[in-house]
Amino acid sequence: MEIDINLIREFFKNYKRQVCEDSNLQKAAVLIPLLEKNNDLYIVLTERTYRVQHHKGQISFPGGNKEMADVNLIDTALRETDEEIGIKRENIEILGVLSDFNTASGFCITPVVGLLKNVNKFLINKIEVSNVLEVPISYFIDYGNRKVELYENGRIVRESYAYYYNSNKIWGITAKIIVSFLDDLKVFKKGNI
Repeated sequence: MEIDINLIREFFKNYKRQVCEDSNLQKAAVLIPLLEKNNDLYIVLTERTYRVQHHKGQISFPGGNKEMADVNLIDTALRETDEEIGIKRENIEILGVLSDFNTASGFCITPVVGLLKNVNKFLINKIEVSNVLEVPISYFIDYGNRKVELYENGRIVRESYAYYYNSNKIWGITAKIIVSFLDDLKVFKKGNI
C-alpha cells in the first residue's frame, strides 16, 4: 500500500476522533512529524536521552505534557516539537488530529499529524534528545517489520507492537500510535478505491 500526503489529507476530511473521557488522566500531546524527501514519505522520531525523567533511551514522537500556557493540545505538540528538535510551528502544516490514546502510566495522549515544510536540519535539544530518526513510512507499512512482543510492567505482562529499524527498537505507545494510524489509513484507502 502506498501512502502519500494527499491520501492523508483526504483521510482527515471525515475522520471522527475518539477523545479521552477520564479527567484523572494527565493530558499530553505528540506530533507525528511527516517529511517528504526523495519522492518518499518519512516519519520523524526522536531517541530520548538518558537524562530525561521517563522513558530513557526510548524512541518516541516529539511531545509532552500540556502546560497552562498551551492554548490546546495542538499547541502542546507544536511547542514540544520546537523545544525538542527545533522545528518552528510555521514550518509545520497540521494535517489532522488522531483519536486519543490512554496509557498504563496515566496519560491521555493526543497525536497530532503534521507535515514538516522547509526543514533542512534539526536543532536537537541535547538534554532531551540524543538522535533524530527519519524512517520511511513504507517500512512501517510492511507487515513483515511489525512484531508483537510481551513485556513485563511490574507484575503485569502486556503485549506491545515493536519495530526494529536499524539498531533502534520502536515500541510501546509510539508503535501503537503508528500501527493504529496506518491501519486506519489502509481501511480508508480500501474503501475509497
